[in-house]
Amino acid sequence: MENEEILQYLSKMDKKLDKILKLTTTIAKTLHIVPVNEKEEREIQVLQLKNAGIIKKVQDELAELTETKDDSNDTLSIMDLFNASEADVYGDIIGEDYIQGEK
Repeated sequence: MENEEILQYLSKMDKKLDKILKLTTTIAKTLHIVPVNEKEEREIQVLQLKNAGIIKKVQDELAELTETKDDSNDTLSIMDLFNASEADVYGDIIGEDYIQGEK
């Protein structure tokens, strides 16, 4: 009975290692660390185009959300908070020490 349990456990571990090896190989091929053939390259590029389409769709949705939030919410921008035109960028202690050469 104990041997069967060990064999089942080893079988599960072997399957997990195969999955990890397959995933690692796929990543290496996508990064072109490992040579790929034409078919694999075509599949990679098709997936990249599909993902680019999804990215574009999400960006458009987020742009619409930010536009509606900006219209409905009158928030201060970062430039208003810090008033960048009058701010002394190096006015902090560390900045003065490095600029003026003080230690």
